[in-house]
Amino acid sequence: MIFILRFALYILYSTEYNVRVENSHFSEMIFMSKPVTAIIVGAGHRALIYAELAITNPEQLQIVGVADPNPVRRQMVMEKFGFSEDMCFHDADELAKHGKLADTIINGTMDHQHLETSIPLLNLGYDMLLEKPFAVNDEEMERLIEVVKRNNCQKNKNKKHEKSQNIIGGKNGNIMD
Repeated sequence: MIFILRFALYILYSTEYNVRVENSHFSEMIFMSKPVTAIIVGAGHRALIYAELAITNPEQLQIVGVADPNPVRRQMVMEKFGFSEDMCFHDADELAKHGKLADTIINGTMDHQHLETSIPLLNLGYDMLLEKPFAVNDEEMERLIEVVKRNNCQKNKNKKHEKSQNIIGGKNGNIMD
């Protein structure tokens, strides 16, 4: 969950001020030789603001798909970001049936839809930018945290994982409420 928050803050900060954030665990991911690939789930205003990084900095982020029940929005996103129709899905469940197709998800669904749209994709191993509030009650919050922790435990223990664990464990500072 920490990655999600930091990634969101990074995107907002870097696009607004056009700067590179140094000494950040995700700056390694963002500034790799190939762009991070993302699929938009819920193609509303906020998700498209986050996705704008793919237009301004295509070397950092590439939007490769969309899941949204509105066919007009799916078409608009497909045309804007230049991917094929086979990467357009009606919803998160349909997307999940195809396995992992990108590095990350930009989840801009309505607050009450976060749980149902996030869990199937987190279980596939997607990293996710999840709009706030990420849960509408304590039960949903606990369930999302449990899914994130469970899936982090199943991931390989690589350098990226180690750095994210340092952040979660507070070695790189504290999270402020």
